Amino acid sequence: SGNKSQNSKGLGDYWILNLDLNGNIIWQKTFGGSNGDYAESLLETGDGNFLIAGDSASGISGDKTQNSYGITDIWLLKLSYIDGNIIWQKTIGGDSTEWKPEIKKTFDSNYIILAMSDSGVSGQKTEPNKGNRDYWLIKIDSNGQVIWDKTIGGDNLDQPQSIIEINPNKLICSGWSRSN
Repeated sequence: SGNKSQNSKGLGDYWILNLDLNGNIIWQKTFGGSNGDYAESLLETGDGNFLIAGDSASGISGDKTQNSYGITDIWLLKLSYIDGNIIWQKTIGGDSTEWKPEIKKTFDSNYIILAMSDSGVSGQKTEPNKGNRDYWLIKIDSNGQVIWDKTIGGDNLDQPQSIIEINPNKLICSGWSRSN
């Protein structure tokens, strides 16, 4: 309907648009599984393609080729800039809920993801949660493989918002906290 040229695949999908400088659609793609999938962050990868990070409540279905680890996971798609086709995809998560990921390229040509997590040690999550919701940092390589992860939080709700790498050895992340 309207400007959308592909049907929905579930309760919510990634809708990716390639536009010219006048806002005209060059191509568009809809990616998703049978449940809710929501794109949150994207970046250019330096090889003429781009990465999209979002959250997914879908199991294997539609475009999603990996099972879920919990209620909601991080779903990464590397897409071709030329036609929007999937180059690779990864599902990253623990046994509960991960959502609202932001992805940034690091100085060493890898990527850092900042997301919220309610999961304990499970899936790719290697540290226990600290409270009801924590910051979850995940460093991945250029193929989406997890290099390391860290859970940071207090005894209550901690919600990350943004992350930057200020030099090859330092990250700064911001958000809000209800923890003591």
